[in-house]
Formats: sequence, C-alpha cells, structure tokens
Amino acid sequence: MEREWHGHWWLPRDAEARVPGRLVVSADGSVRLELTGGLALSEIGDDSTADLILGYAEETDITLLRCFVMTSRPGLIRVEKHYQRLHANRALIGTHVGPADAVFESVRAQFEHLTTWLAAPTVEHTQRLGDNKYQATVEDAPPKKVAFDGWTATVRTLVQPFEVTNSRRRDIVTSEVATYLYLQPSEPTMSTGFDELLLAVMDLLTLASGEASGLIDSVMTHEERRTFSDRDGSTYQLPVTVESLGRRTHTASPDEPAVPDHRFRFTCRDLPFEELLPRWVSLRQRTSAACNVFFGLSYARPVYTETRLLLTAIAAEELHKSLVPNLKSGKTNFKYRMLALAELAAPEAVGVIIDDVESWATRITRARHGLAHSGNDTRDDDIFHLESMTVGLISLVLMSELGLPADVQVRAAKWPLLHPFAH
Repeated sequence: MEREWHGHWWLPRDAEARVPGRLVVSADGSVRLELTGGLALSEIGDDSTADLILGYAEETDITLLRCFVMTSRPGLIRVEKHYQRLHANRALIGTHVGPADAVFESVRAQFEHLTTWLAAPTVEHTQRLGDNKYQATVEDAPPKKVAFDGWTATVRTLVQPFEVTNSRRRDIVTSEVATYLYLQPSEPTMSTGFDELLLAVMDLLTLASGEASGLIDSVMTHEERRTFSDRDGSTYQLPVTVESLGRRTHTASPDEPAVPDHRFRFTCRDLPFEELLPRWVSLRQRTSAACNVFFGLSYARPVYTETRLLLTAIAAEELHKSLVPNLKSGKTNFKYRMLALAELAAPEAVGVIIDDVESWATRITRARHGLAHSGNDTRDDDIFHLESMTVGLISLVLMSELGLPADVQVRAAKWPLLHPFAH
C-alpha cells in the first residue's frame, strides 16, 4: 500500500529556502519526493544529489537520506525548474538527523515467519468440550533475550485478547499474536547501524522457513525524550520513535499465508533462540560472500536456470573457502572443494538429496566451467535438478555449521522446501 506525506522540504544549508512537495513511499519501500519548485542540489555528472534533505509534513519531522534526481540524460528532456522529482535511499519518519549522527538506542522489527520460527506456545487450537461447546486459548510467551558482540537481542510475543465482532450476518471471534525483535547496541548508533544485523536475521528466517522472509517494518528509538502533560498537571516523558522506510532487499508480503510450522527446516524447538541467533550472526559474518549470493537468489530469483546454476556454484565455492580457508597446494580446485563441502553436513542428510556425491561433483564442476567460460555450455541434461541438489547441500552445510543435529538435517532434507526455489 502506498503512503504519502504533504509538506515543505529544504536543504540543511539553506533552511529558509523551503519548497512544497509530496513524499511518496511505495509498497516495495521505494521513496520519491515530488517538489513544486526545486532545491539547489550538488551537481555530479548528469546527476543532482543531496546526502540529506529535511522536511516537515503532516505535523511530522522527516529526514531523507542519499537523494538524487536525474536532471539530464541523453535522449531525455531536462526537467523544468518548477518541478523536481527526487529518489531517496531512506526516509526517517519522526526526526531530523544527519547521516552520521549516532543517536538511535534500539530498533523494533517485525519479520515474516518470526512467530512460527520461535515456536512459542502462544496458541492452543480449538478444542471441543462437549456438545456445541468449543474453547481456544492464547497466552503471552515469556520474552527471550541474548547478549552477544555488543548487542542485546530480545524477542517478545504480544497477544491481543479475544474480540467479538457482531454483524447482521454473523458473530466473529478473533485474537492476534504478533512477535517483535528488539535489537539494542551497547552504544547509540546511526540510522544505518542496524542494517547488517537485520539482514542477518532476515537470512536466518529464510534459511529456516525455506522461503524468502522479508523485513516487514522497523521502528528505531531515538535517544531524545519528549515531555507530555498529564491530566493532573504532572508531566511524563516518552522516547522519540522513528520509522525507517526504504527499498528492501526483499519486499515482504505479511498478509500472505505463512509456511506451516511442520514444514520449517528448523525452529527454536530444535535449538534455542539464545543459541541460534549468536551462532548465526557469527556464521553469517564468516561466510558473507557466499551468503550474499546464496540468499540473493532467494530474494531476487534470476529468470534463467543457467544463471541460477552458475551463481549457486559460486556460492558453494565461496562457502567452502570461508569454512575451510587453509588448504594444501593442489587441494583448491573446484571439484575438490565440492567434494569437501559435501563432507561438512550430516552424511545421511546429504544422501537424501544427492544420490552419488562423486557424480554430482563432476557434473557441477563441468557445468560451472562451461557457464563461466562460454556462458551457456553446461553439457548436462537436467541443470534444474543439478541446481536443486547444490542449493540443498548449501542449506544443509549452513544448518550443520549452526550445530543443528543430524536428525534435524535429515528431516529438512526430506521436505521440498529444502530447495527455496521449489513450488
């Protein structure tokens, strides 16, 4: 759903030169500012840019970061001065702040599949108590907290009481369970300071659920406090909250059906949250090159199988390089790395997705070299299946490195969702 704010906008160096305009944030998170008139932006080549634009719209302070407008390009007419359209990397709704200002104390985030992954016992499904009598129960789950690497991560599951909605047709009884992740650094950080950890959590949920799991929203807490008056004349303070909006790596669809819990590769029933999250953050940092490619395939799937296969092979090679960095001379060729990678997961799980590891390693090596050198020569009859096996192996290796036991890996290997591109 598109959102918009109408107000006035200006550059920090020239706060008196304010122009009216409309800020629009699309459903995919892309941010654009449409101005009546224009701002005197810095010229770089054919682009006009601004690191920071401030605004006041709908009685709210707004900060726009890394803005640009295309003023002239070959074959296009230059935009007239009375109208200017800018694109921004990020909109911060609720504050005026500079890009490098370390003023944010924490962030509260929602992710797709977070509630199911936590396996919190909050909902007891409907029970029949007798003739024409039924009962359902919801309860608050205790928060979970873990500290690691200068961060404190807390998950809270909030439950709304049952409500009855009466209509002329029927009565509807509903409740709601929502889970939030709170991340707090040891010291206040910049608005971009949460990005790496939020992406790591997003990747973890994607690995666990077998489907791209996006960031739904994030609200940061500013170190500033605002004072309010109570009815009795006393005052109280509340923290300033700032919504962070911008184009996501993957656009979340929070109202779509979730992956059922029994289809997850793993949940916090298999390994506690307090162990899984720190282990994953460490593993994600060590294997960043491989994970960037691997999870990128989930978030933005290339059209051609050949492209996916080549990128999957690259991710597999980078994963082994990260996990086994020091190899003897002569042990660094691609096929050796693939054979060695297969040894990093539980053998019984690998056997579920790859019948013959030696044959698979030969085929993926031949396909990788053919695609890298000629672009389309794989010399393999079923490259989709080859891609699927390789994706499955990478998933199992990541699970193994997390410390998930062999039986969990085998269970995951038996589900089609081990392949994140399967439908």
